[in-house]
Amino acid sequence: LSDISFPSNDIGYGKYNYNLYKTTDGGVNWGLINPITLSDISFPSNDIGYGKYNYNLYKTTDGGVNWGLINPITLSDISFP
Repeated sequence: LSDISFPSNDIGYGKYNYNLYKTTDGGVNWGLINPITLSDISFPSNDIGYGKYNYNLYKTTDGGVNWGLINPITLSDISFP
């Protein structure tokens, strides 16, 4: 996994080969959420996350199951504290 984001102690997200995976047990087990193509991810909370692909920003409000294009803006990187 690369580009890992843990918004809490147990819930975490990571990507591998542009696919998104989620853990609910602190990283012991990981499962594929959605075969969505993202190059960067950041989850500021357990359900809200942002992803980038081809310089476009996408948002999820259900833990990565569904994603929607925010505004077609140009980004090179994303990060949330």
